[in-house]
Amino acid sequence: MTSATAGSHRRPRALALTDDLVARVSRSVPDTGLPASYSDMSVLTEDDKLALAERLLRENSGAEFWVFGYGSLIWKPAFDYVEARRVVAHGWHRDFSLLVHSWRGTEEQPGLMLALKRGGSCTGVAYRMSSDDPKGQMLRFVRREVDYHEDAPTIRWITVRDGNETFRALTSWVAVRGEPGFSSPVDRRTGSDDCTGGRSLRQLR
Repeated sequence: MTSATAGSHRRPRALALTDDLVARVSRSVPDTGLPASYSDMSVLTEDDKLALAERLLRENSGAEFWVFGYGSLIWKPAFDYVEARRVVAHGWHRDFSLLVHSWRGTEEQPGLMLALKRGGSCTGVAYRMSSDDPKGQMLRFVRREVDYHEDAPTIRWITVRDGNETFRALTSWVAVRGEPGFSSPVDRRTGSDDCTGGRSLRQLR
C-alpha cells in the first residue's frame, strides 16, 4: 500500500467548533427597528413588486424559469421546485460584500452577507420552477428577496452551466458597480476591510 493510499484512510478530524467557542463571539443587540440609513430608501408597493415580477418574466422570453442559489438558497430554498441541478456560474463569484445595517449588523458595526460579484466562477444549485402560474411564482420570489426600489437592480438573470448545457437563471443580490450597499473586497486572511472598521468577520453577528 502506498503512502498516498494509506493517507486516504485516515480518521476524520474532530470538529473544532464547539459551543464554548460560539459563546465567546455571540453578541445580542436589541432590535431598535430600521436604522436611519433606510430613511431615504423607497419601499416597493405590491403594485411595484407585481410590475417587477412581470418585467423579469418578459426578460426571460417564455423560457423555463430557473432560480440560481449560491448561499442560503442551497440548503433553504423556501419555495417549491420541480428539479434541482448543481451548476456553475462562470464570470461570477460569491463574496461577503453586502453591507447589512440591521438584522445581522448595526449602523456602528455593519454586517456582511454574501453577494455575487464579477469575475471567477461560482458553484451553486439551479432550481427549475413549475410551469404553472409563472407570474405568481415570480412574485413570491420578488417578495422574498427585495423590499426597496434601490435593491431591485440586484435581481438579474445570469447564465449558468450544467456540463455542456447552458441556460439562464434568476438570482438576487448581484453587485452593481458603484452600488452604495456593497463593500470593497473583503481581506481573505482577516475577513475585514475599511467598511467594518477593520473588525474581523468573526466579530460580526
